[in-house]
Amino acid sequence: ANHASISREMSMGAATFIPVPAASLPVVNNSEDFVLDPGDAKLAQKHARWAISALEYDDVNTAIENLQKAIQVLRPYKQG
Repeated sequence: ANHASISREMSMGAATFIPVPAASLPVVNNSEDFVLDPGDAKLAQKHARWAISALEYDDVNTAIENLQKAIQVLRPYKQG
């Protein structure tokens, strides 16, 4: 989106997204309250796909890096 459309959206009352670092989110331990943020799920999936792609080219280092990034995104949601 270009700057003009962003300004137009804001003037029309569109919701403002404020990013929150994952480290500042509470760790959820109660399975009844467990909700995986859809954005975090997509990010973890993206890193997992990149890891698979790297393995198709025998690039183990990149695969490991991306799996670690996926785990880092998911870690705040770990139960137990």
